[in-house]
Amino acid sequence: MANFYILTNNPQACNKYAELAVFEDTSVAGIFLKVRDAVHKGAVLINHPLSSSIKPNESPYKSLILSNSKVVLDVDSLQIIEASKAVLDKLPVKKRKYSQQVLAWEIAKRLLPAVSSLQLPPGLPAGALAGVCGLALR
Repeated sequence: MANFYILTNNPQACNKYAELAVFEDTSVAGIFLKVRDAVHKGAVLINHPLSSSIKPNESPYKSLILSNSKVVLDVDSLQIIEASKAVLDKLPVKKRKYSQQVLAWEIAKRLLPAVSSLQLPPGLPAGALAGVCGLALR
């Protein structure tokens, strides 16, 4: 069993990685709220919700990677998801001009090779994963 899972509203992510993906039929804002709930239950956010050049209002899809390990509340993960939700709430909805499923999934799947080889120790702060995954968590 993997030490992480993908919380997504992108059907393409579920088709490609059915054993890792948890599909939620919801909006990007809904995914952010589900991630926040998972963080409150002890999950650690592994990738940043705003890590790509695509703003969260420009795509109806989001795939976020969370640890399966349960820790005491990871404050970094909570702050990151709440700040990301605040950014999303400020942005107007935009019309989409390209295949959102493909594009959103291409961004998220680049992390999987790095994350799949990780052994996440209990209590690892979200910021510690940033260097391993090549992300800058803010």
